[in-house]
Amino acid sequence: LESGQNLSVSYGYELGDGSVEWMQLHSLMVSEWSADDTQATIKAVDRFKYMSASYYKGVYYENGISLYDLAELVLEDAGIESADYYLDSYLQKVIVHNPLPNVTHKEALQIIANAGRCIMDYDRYGRIRIYSAFIPEYTVSANGEEYYSNVENVLADTEKIHYASYSQDFWKADGSM
Repeated sequence: LESGQNLSVSYGYELGDGSVEWMQLHSLMVSEWSADDTQATIKAVDRFKYMSASYYKGVYYENGISLYDLAELVLEDAGIESADYYLDSYLQKVIVHNPLPNVTHKEALQIIANAGRCIMDYDRYGRIRIYSAFIPEYTVSANGEEYYSNVENVLADTEKIHYASYSQDFWKADGSM
């Protein structure tokens, strides 16, 4: 093992037929390790630990830049490949002009996430994620509807009448719900 090497943590669950189903719990990076003839000790950290180099490329954007594009610039400068991160498409709608300060790559990403009202973390596969922490505006459309439906009412803030449900005990024998 070497410092900075990827380490996947898995959990095995024995099924009724005796086979084992393995689930990946997390992807970490080795920070230290030691071993003897009977025991190995491995200390691991998340990928943000190794993003401590400074980002010096903050500039003023006269015409503006989306937080999405700005995050891509920071990730590219940090040496993170596009397969190793996920950026919410909502970030393409938020345009900024100000430069990022001289901070580490992980701090620059956190500033971007905060500016977009987003959450920054990483998933069990070690992929960095920046995604919205709220429900963004959305629209509904249909390629057809029945005579008794109206697709515009899906987003209307009115009380909806529940005519049927798959939940247990929704219908009573006396006709009530």
